[in-house]
Amino acid sequence: MRRARFTRGICAAVVAGALLLAPATAFGLSMSWEPIGDYASVLNQPHFAWPYVAWADQFTGTHLLDLRDGTRVELTSNSQEPFLSEDMVGWWNGTAWSVRMFGSEETTQLPAAITSDPVLASGTRIVQFDPSPRVYDCLTGSLVATLGLSTVARSAIDGDRLAWSTPQGNGRALKVWDFVADTSSIVATSPQLITAVGIEGDRVVYASNKDGQGSAVYLVNISTGVETMLCRARNWPLQVQLCGDYVYFDGYGVSVFNLRTGELSQAAIALSGYVEWSSWRDHTVVNQDGFLRLGTADIAPPITTSDAEPAYLAQASVHLAALDDVSPAEGCRTFWSLDGGAAVESSMTGVLESGDHTLEFWSRDEMGNEELPHRSVSFTVEPGYRIAATAGPDGSITDPGVTAHHGGDDCTYTITPATGYHILDVVVDGVSVGPVGAYSFAAVSSDHTIAATFAADALPKAIVGTPVAPSTMYRNRAATIYGYVSPSHSSGTYLVTLRFYKKNSAGKYVYHHSVKAKRYYHSSSRSKYKAYTSLPHRGRWRVKAFHSCVSHAEGSSGYDYITVR
Repeated sequence: MRRARFTRGICAAVVAGALLLAPATAFGLSMSWEPIGDYASVLNQPHFAWPYVAWADQFTGTHLLDLRDGTRVELTSNSQEPFLSEDMVGWWNGTAWSVRMFGSEETTQLPAAITSDPVLASGTRIVQFDPSPRVYDCLTGSLVATLGLSTVARSAIDGDRLAWSTPQGNGRALKVWDFVADTSSIVATSPQLITAVGIEGDRVVYASNKDGQGSAVYLVNISTGVETMLCRARNWPLQVQLCGDYVYFDGYGVSVFNLRTGELSQAAIALSGYVEWSSWRDHTVVNQDGFLRLGTADIAPPITTSDAEPAYLAQASVHLAALDDVSPAEGCRTFWSLDGGAAVESSMTGVLESGDHTLEFWSRDEMGNEELPHRSVSFTVEPGYRIAATAGPDGSITDPGVTAHHGGDDCTYTITPATGYHILDVVVDGVSVGPVGAYSFAAVSSDHTIAATFAADALPKAIVGTPVAPSTMYRNRAATIYGYVSPSHSSGTYLVTLRFYKKNSAGKYVYHHSVKAKRYYHSSSRSKYKAYTSLPHRGRWRVKAFHSCVSHAEGSSGYDYITVR
């Protein structure tokens, strides 16, 4: 997050002529919020000018907080709303305004003609609006100008200019007073109420339901008179502020419009009720909703790096990575342009054409901050040839992927199946060369492909001995049936499945049921299995044993016959 000291240089940015803006799109607002005090009795909105916050509390008076070290000073026990600028702080002491210039311990008292009504402050000037707007210089305490206005609805001050809205006929007018030229001019009109006004240098912003389609934020260039509707607002903004390339406004959250990209962030803050906030400085805001919070917006663009090398053989593959210290890096969008071509949104590019190339690249974060100027890197792709090698599952090939080679090179690929598998086929340039274990390209003079596939080896069948059953059994009386299976199994409980078939009236044996036979013991060459089971019906039966395991395919035995009485 970048926090630049608030200076007149930052505030004097000018948008000349018409703004060519894309339709506003929503993006994620990256802000960090830090509580700076639990002041439930704050009477009015706090005032903020880095590094100070000034506010009034109905129980403890008026306070000044230094955000650099947390020092808090009670200016007075009076709870009248103070004023604050980058140069001074002022508070009502009960009978008059007291002023302290930053960098000085001396406190001066302004003339009694300056009433206790709230004022606007900029630099060393203040503006008071009742009964009519008057401008005072706090260094001398003298009246600088009387503006001669009757009614002021919304107002904002910056340097030598004051902007305010006031009724005019059936509509409202937005005016700007230039203190140096001692002139005022109407810069915009609206048939509806202007709910918020902000000014910075040669630009003024305001919020109004001007077209009857809902509240919107507008930007006016004072010098050219060009007006642009920036975006719709989520609610009726009561405050709007310009800060460089960004316009901030409130309304159930803090919203930010990026003048460079035309992108809008509408991010609600997790606070109850309506969000009230003071003027922005350094893209930082103080919010008051039962307690004070300091929020700082992300205005630093991401930084994009590349892994480009000075030279490549046959092909170049460049990967780009965006780094951002506030917005999530995964939320950044990365773009590149090769040799002055069209912009492509991607984090990698491949270049196959030989010769010298220039890759321009940049990223934009969720706040709409874009790297300016764009970065670039130059590299050379030397002539050569590419071989693409792939291996299917259950095997491998040396140098997989795409490798580059000089013309005339010899290269050999070795194909290796995994245990329990064999090479099924090797295809070179789309033509099968059979299940070879190696293939060589001699004196490479063109691009090639080589692909290997694999198949599982056939498992040997287990040798299952015919089960030994009693020739005669009695219905529902259990008897032992046993047999042998090879190879020997030293583990596993159930080795064999016995399947029983019943002879029907047509003389055919029909499958009836199965029984699992347990391993009884094993030797070095075979295992004995047995089952203790009964048969439910009288008649002729036969039984057959089946066995399979991970190392052998299924094997089966012959039949043994049983007569059930």
